[in-house]
Amino acid sequence: MRPEPLLRIGLAALACTTLLLGLSAQPAGAQTAGSGFLSDYARLGKAGPVRDRYLSYTDPELTGRPIRTLCILPVRRFPADARFDGVDDALADDLLARADAQLRARLGGRFKLTAAPEDADATLQVALTAVIAQPEGKTALDLVPLRLVTGPIKDKALGKALEAAATLELRLTVAGAARPWRESLYQISGKSIGRADDPRTRISVDALVPAIDRWAASLGEQIAAQP
Repeated sequence: MRPEPLLRIGLAALACTTLLLGLSAQPAGAQTAGSGFLSDYARLGKAGPVRDRYLSYTDPELTGRPIRTLCILPVRRFPADARFDGVDDALADDLLARADAQLRARLGGRFKLTAAPEDADATLQVALTAVIAQPEGKTALDLVPLRLVTGPIKDKALGKALEAAATLELRLTVAGAARPWRESLYQISGKSIGRADDPRTRISVDALVPAIDRWAASLGEQIAAQP
């Protein structure tokens, strides 16, 4: 191969790498377009330990309010008519039911649960906003949302082994406040589901159940630790 094509390929690779690193250096909120379930994605910041990172914002003017009674609204998909690629309605409903049951089991041991928001110190709303198959492990794609990656890079990456993943968004509102006390976005990773070029590769409930359970357990700690 002549030197000129090699040089052009090298420069193109360098440009792609620079793009990914540049996007990763932006504020966390700037990288997250969001589903519209939360009120303001731009103010979300990184939170949690490195291996369980999520995005969150807590209104400093609403801190210090104790939560004794909690209303958990049914976990739902958002938008209401959302459809996830490769996931049928029955599977999505199973994921919603699992997340809802785990939230009530974990938080019910810490707070008195009530079905009526008007009887609660705080109301928790959770939405499932994405279910996807993503490349396993930590790659450059972890730095930016998949939808921002150019076609050729995405196609190459999706040839890798895949794992199930989901996005859950949370809004916690305290009694008497017109705006949310806390808003958070979680991207959870589940089990391996196979390779992209294998027609048998499918997202399943079992592939995401352990991740949902870990997320619900962690959420119980986070809400109980609110200042």
